[in-house]
Amino acid sequence: MYFFFLGKIGFDVGERSRANFAEVIARAKTIVMGGPMGYIEERVFQGGTNAVFDAISQRTEAGATTVLAGQTTVAYAKARQENLESPVVTHMTAMTTVKLMAGQTLPGLAVLDPGYKPVSKTIIFLSAAVLH
Repeated sequence: MYFFFLGKIGFDVGERSRANFAEVIARAKTIVMGGPMGYIEERVFQGGTNAVFDAISQRTEAGATTVLAGQTTVAYAKARQENLESPVVTHMTAMTTVKLMAGQTLPGLAVLDPGYKPVSKTIIFLSAAVLH
């Protein structure tokens, strides 16, 4: 994940963003993480993702429901040896998960179930984290 701003490129979120994410996550009842916060392929850029995972782990232990969506997110959680006792979604892409939670009709589900109607929820979309 790359960030472009004022002609500059960034490979991770900074300290203020990490603190903001942690503050919102600390109040969340449901957390969906759909991807890393930065370019996690290089250890030097893993700080933001690690900070968000730390906050998610603490909140999950306190009772929040956590869904990890997308292969990269699940693989990184396994590499960190996360023990999140919550659903893990690997068969949907992160964006498909976000669309489902936002109440958008998913064509594949509509074909399988003619009575399928999406349920709309109010969500806050923060980079790769979706919370309500």
